[in-house]
Amino acid sequence: MKCHIIEREEGLEITVHDAGPNAGKLLEAFGVCQERKCECSATQREKLASIDVASHRNSVVLTLKPKEGETLDRDEIEDCPDFTLSAVN
Repeated sequence: MKCHIIEREEGLEITVHDAGPNAGKLLEAFGVCQERKCECSATQREKLASIDVASHRNSVVLTLKPKEGETLDRDEIEDCPDFTLSAVN
């Protein structure tokens, strides 16, 4: 599995490519993030307005939108998917 982060006008988009048989586990794990109950060390949670999680073909896509007036730190966010991927593997 490979992770790719894109900065968009509305926030960050994180795509996990080649999820394969782990797609269901990833959706579940990122669902925990969506509920703000994740265990990663990120300090960006309080800046988030929403996290949308979806599957698309063989990928899992997260869309992170910041609260109004906030900006998400991509460098800080980069550790989050890696933490979740290692937990799923």
